[in-house]
Amino acid sequence: MAVRQVSRGPMQGIPSRDEVDRAVTNPDAVEENSARELAIVEEFATAAASASELEELLRLALESVKTATNCASCYCLLPQEGQENRQEQILYYLSGDRVVARESPTSSSVVQEVSESGRAVSVPATSAAARELDLETGLKAFFLTPMRSKGRAVGTMILGSTADLGFTRRQVTMANIVASQLAIALENIQLNRRVQESSGVDPVTGLASRPQFVGCLQYEVARATRYRRWLSLAIVEIDGLGDFRSRYGGPAAEAALCDVATIIQRHARSTDFAARCGEDQFAAVLPETDAAGAKVYAERVRRSIGELPIVPPASRGEIRLTVSVGVTSYQASLKGGLSPDAIMLKADQALYLAKRDGGNRVCEAG
Repeated sequence: MAVRQVSRGPMQGIPSRDEVDRAVTNPDAVEENSARELAIVEEFATAAASASELEELLRLALESVKTATNCASCYCLLPQEGQENRQEQILYYLSGDRVVARESPTSSSVVQEVSESGRAVSVPATSAAARELDLETGLKAFFLTPMRSKGRAVGTMILGSTADLGFTRRQVTMANIVASQLAIALENIQLNRRVQESSGVDPVTGLASRPQFVGCLQYEVARATRYRRWLSLAIVEIDGLGDFRSRYGGPAAEAALCDVATIIQRHARSTDFAARCGEDQFAAVLPETDAAGAKVYAERVRRSIGELPIVPPASRGEIRLTVSVGVTSYQASLKGGLSPDAIMLKADQALYLAKRDGGNRVCEAG
């Protein structure tokens, strides 16, 4: 893969990276390093093929690149889920043995260039292009390589170096290999998720997926309207799940999601319908349930989750999660015809009030 150097031009009197490589290595050392790097890449390829969760895959990739290249830092920049136009991007990096995620600036011209051209780029840390990346200070250069699968860009890998001379040819080669393997593995995970979602099951919690929830709500709204019956909807959101994920890691957050899903389902009747409808949100469609009954259900769920002891691997003790719940109820004979959008809007408004007032509470909207 060709690498374009973005700089003010070569500095006189400073040897090239290849000259440095030849000066400080010998054939035996080169062979030993090459074998070690190849073993790292092969180990990552094997592990990536069986990875089923995004954060575990990214952890493996970031650790492999740092070990194989001995770079100072490594990042993966991926489009936010559902943002095909790549305007919303998430930057992933290692903090200890955990993967941390944060929103990334959307105006980085060098990232756009790498994504669109499919070519790797090296930039000095003092350049305007590097400053746009808004990464850690103290580095001398950045190397950006595209992650492509089937001719399509799926992200960008970024390496940081503290060396005055930037990156060696071997570092570039190792980064490109891992980036290519990571792109394929990402595509496989996304494909598996689409297959599971099309089957109507959320891949993390085992509850119904959002499309199934929407279909169920439409059916129950039509039924309640026809027979003039009560219908309630509860939206449950975990308070501070993003902070929990950043502190304790993706696997711990997914375990917490499963625990919450279990409680929501446990308190539901056989006629109720529970689903995961967002990153940190769940929904319960409650047919034949008036406002008082819906509030009883919501309070039981809230209290049970608050009493659930959670012990993430990185914690020193038990962690208690809380949830906010928005509830709305309709009786068609009193309020006329219903629409799924109207009942969802009311529940969302009630959830907003619960979050605004500090969370860990149930709020109602008539």
